[in-house]
Amino acid sequence: MQTEITRQKDGAIDILLTILWKDVKIKYDSVVEQAVKHVVVKGFRKGKAPKNLAEQQLDLERMWQQTLEELLPVYYAKIVQQEKLQPVIQPRIQLQKAAPDNDLVVKITTAEKPVLKLGKYKKAVTILKKASKDKKVSLDEILGIILKEVELTLPVFMIEEQTNKELSSLIDQAKQVGMTIEKYAQSKGLSIEQLKVQKKQEAENTLKLEFILESIADEDKITVEDKEVEDFFKASKESLSTEDQNRQRYFVTSLIRRRKTLQHLLD
Repeated sequence: MQTEITRQKDGAIDILLTILWKDVKIKYDSVVEQAVKHVVVKGFRKGKAPKNLAEQQLDLERMWQQTLEELLPVYYAKIVQQEKLQPVIQPRIQLQKAAPDNDLVVKITTAEKPVLKLGKYKKAVTILKKASKDKKVSLDEILGIILKEVELTLPVFMIEEQTNKELSSLIDQAKQVGMTIEKYAQSKGLSIEQLKVQKKQEAENTLKLEFILESIADEDKITVEDKEVEDFFKASKESLSTEDQNRQRYFVTSLIRRRKTLQHLLD
């Protein structure tokens, strides 16, 4: 395994990974060997046909895809451990060179928690609340002020990934009510391009707020007690086993902490 790591100005981390063909071949052969056990060839019992005949029944493209799916996470985990990286997003994988009898070359893009400066956001929020006089300031107004005050640059690819995720979700929602994404955009008085720009801005704000709220919670020492997590599970309509609760504990703790942080900003 060979790696070349480049840190971009926007915070993205590009990893050029080269895996020797002999190592790729070992994994590929293992995937094929497992697959032929389930192949049925006329005249033979399941998994008992000669390997050359069984392989003819396989989707070789699928075999290569499965090889990569099993191989790359292992190498990525090794790189993360060796380089002491702390990724906060699923990596983007781009094949640079993938052909039989050749070393596999892959570009992996990831990112760690961005550095941000909270600045004088508290002063800006206080001014906003005082200026509103008797009118209660909404959470959206407060978050809008915070987004303007806090200095934070996100990797372009991270925003792209979040934008694509939100657009995919929107397409699914539109399909459920019998609409195309084009029709949805028209119903909002937007072109497809305008909709994409809008979703990109929303995606960027969503990501920024995620990191900003976490930093505010750290700075103001907002914590979550075990009892709060237990009460959350008890109040849930869904009956979860202890194993499921343990599996969801980190997510629930983060959710409660975020809610407490938002309430803290409103108070």
